[in-house]
Amino acid sequence: MYIKQNHIQPQTLADIVNQGVGLVLSLFSNMFFIPLVTAVPYFIIVAYLRFIFHEEQPWLSSIISSAGSAAFIWLMGSFTFIILFSEPEATWSGNQKNALRKWTKMLPVLILGFTLFSILSVAGGALFLLPGLLVFLLSMLFPFVTIFEKKPVWQAFKRSAFLMRGALFRGGCLAVLMFWIQIILHTSILTLIPSDEFLMLGISAAVTHAVIVPFQAVVMAVFYFSVRAEKEAFDYKVFQFYASRYDVAQ
Repeated sequence: MYIKQNHIQPQTLADIVNQGVGLVLSLFSNMFFIPLVTAVPYFIIVAYLRFIFHEEQPWLSSIISSAGSAAFIWLMGSFTFIILFSEPEATWSGNQKNALRKWTKMLPVLILGFTLFSILSVAGGALFLLPGLLVFLLSMLFPFVTIFEKKPVWQAFKRSAFLMRGALFRGGCLAVLMFWIQIILHTSILTLIPSDEFLMLGISAAVTHAVIVPFQAVVMAVFYFSVRAEKEAFDYKVFQFYASRYDVAQ
């Protein structure tokens, strides 16, 4: 597995980012292919739908863009998390197939979780901005809890909220960091290849997400393990037990 003992310990915000960056650089080729191949057609379709509704229903266009981006980050971030449990000695294609198989099994739960997350976020945001933001922060660890701890949807949300209590500031800082990196990268690509056509906008969004999602998922995975190590008796031996027991490790 790519997860090592130094990733399973309480860490500062700076250490979490540094550990995540180092980890994602060490296996970026394993993480990049599937998100990129998936992202190109996905975001071209999203950009096309956004283009269709942009003139007459701009609010719907914004919803399609935001929901499309959030869904991709949620689902492909989960795939990246599974890749972390690959065996470095195994072949690249073998790791990809194994991760896809495990990810496909988890897909219904992840989709249901994202749907519930969206409903709660919209409902909270409609009441006031703060409840919607709070739902977002408390749910940040849901995909990791779902995959690693094999909990049902509602229990995974409650578990994520429990782990995030006391870690909201760090979680918020990580979310802001990812958001700004995504904006800077997307804007840079559009600056190099200026175009208002939905095809170029879709390709730009695809490349942006294919690059940012692995980075985001790995950093958040390190954050998840760090928070667990703070709150519970969770060390590398316990981690290995969970990985073996729940068949996460390949």
